[in-house]
Amino acid sequence: MEAQFALNPIESFKESKLIQFRRNGDGKLTQIQAYKGLFCGLKKQFNRENDWFSFFLLYDLKSGFYWWDGLFHSYDDVYAKRNIDTRLSELGYWEEENGVYVYYNNIRQLNKFTFFSAKRIVDFESFYGYLSIGEFQERYDIFENAYNQFMLRITAFFDRKGSTHNRYKNIFLLDYIDRTFFRDVRTYGGSRSKLIEVIQEDSQWQIELEGNDRLYGDKTRVRVVLNENYELVDLFGELFIKQKTPLYLAINKERYERQEILDLMNQGIERVQEIASFLNKDNQLVSQLLQKMLKSGKIEKVEYGQYKALVKRADTAKK
Repeated sequence: MEAQFALNPIESFKESKLIQFRRNGDGKLTQIQAYKGLFCGLKKQFNRENDWFSFFLLYDLKSGFYWWDGLFHSYDDVYAKRNIDTRLSELGYWEEENGVYVYYNNIRQLNKFTFFSAKRIVDFESFYGYLSIGEFQERYDIFENAYNQFMLRITAFFDRKGSTHNRYKNIFLLDYIDRTFFRDVRTYGGSRSKLIEVIQEDSQWQIELEGNDRLYGDKTRVRVVLNENYELVDLFGELFIKQKTPLYLAINKERYERQEILDLMNQGIERVQEIASFLNKDNQLVSQLLQKMLKSGKIEKVEYGQYKALVKRADTAKK
């Protein structure tokens, strides 16, 4: 009974609110049950260093997905008392005159981005050269069931026996991007890079990061491309990419091959055998490249063995 009591949120810190919410992932309007609370007694209950833990939970009534985030506190501080509107603003959502909470990317100033859609909710976080991805996969028919699952998961988390996400992955970006992108090495300060935007397009994730030295403007930005399984497949950037890494060389080799194919098609050379002959490559390799270009919308199939370019130049920003 003591354990159950310790994990009951403190009544005076509870807040619940039903809101109209436009998802930033698919742009659809939905209803969200927002709930925030505060746990205490973690030192005694779970031998945790901090005694307090504030949490924020969002449940999508249409999709059934739920998301939550939390923070440990050494004591009952002001940060733990933030209301629901403040919590939403930290995610980049602000209430408009019509009562709908809408995402404003230019206001958000965090290294964390939460992608909300009808199919998934995913956290992306950039910190000290890492890109961390956490996906929430569980659906529930009512808020109470989602909340009960949250209580089970948070209890296991406090007891160091569980994770906050259903699926989690870390990508070590320092293998591909210079460390000066992430922090000011002259002052040895903390991470100063920013996670600007996350877009899901053609079964790929495109994550835009802004580096430490903003004097270079857009040249400070790096676009990281992941596949559906959150595996790194491409990088775009001008100043900070380590151009000798195997991944960078491989993806750029294929990118240039695709550009060569587009250039040939724009000259009227559209058949697989002709393209392979001009590039001095195997027919099968050219066919594989054409299939990838077909899926990405750069070309269309005219007939068997013949394709037509839909763009004049390869769009490297939206591959």
